[in-house]
Amino acid sequence: MVGDGSMQPSPSIIVIKGHGEALYLFLKGKKWLDSKKQPKDLGNGFLAIPVNGNCPSSEDEIIIYDNDQRIEMRMENINTISSPPSVEPHARLRASITKWIETRLSDDDFLPPKSRQNMIIELLSELPTKWEKLGDLILLPETAFSSERWTSIISQDNQLSLWKCVAEALKVERIGKQRQVGNDIIRSSQAQLLLGNSSWVELLDFGVKFGFDACKVMYSSGNVTERHRIGNMDLKGGNYH
Repeated sequence: MVGDGSMQPSPSIIVIKGHGEALYLFLKGKKWLDSKKQPKDLGNGFLAIPVNGNCPSSEDEIIIYDNDQRIEMRMENINTISSPPSVEPHARLRASITKWIETRLSDDDFLPPKSRQNMIIELLSELPTKWEKLGDLILLPETAFSSERWTSIISQDNQLSLWKCVAEALKVERIGKQRQVGNDIIRSSQAQLLLGNSSWVELLDFGVKFGFDACKVMYSSGNVTERHRIGNMDLKGGNYH
């Protein structure tokens, strides 16, 4: 059984542990990594990384360099442990929201069981598939939970329980929703806080702590280059505001 912790022989590539990370990323990029099995420390400085059926069967067909040095490797069948099943955030959100919907619809005596099931399927199909995580605050897309189907079951009485349900599934304390960016010079964020008392967040990136109000300031997660440029500045002895 996958994820039960049992030992199973698996085709694996054995390398010196110092090259383990480079080889792991290489195999992952090639889609040759067997993600259902865990790498195994063999002792004596060697590591076994399980591979799948797409990986060439001979180490001579695998050429990879680490710091301009070709990685020496060999292939063997090694007893490895199955990885535990992963429960990613989308699956957690779907499971949690399913329970929330079922609770809401169970009170509707006029909705036939088949119609109720169809409505659950339709509502789940409209769940957000992406969001922005800022510390313990999740910003949902503007369209999330905003369709006619969703607004028909969300009310003043139950909306707080919905946002708590989303927060618990995504393992955060606060929930907000993106709004159209302000039409001003700084393109202000106009996000709405749905759960929590404050929209102030603090993020540490490349040694620099950024603090801002997520409902007033737009944070560009993709602007990595500029944040790293700031992180590389020598500000010792200065007084900056």
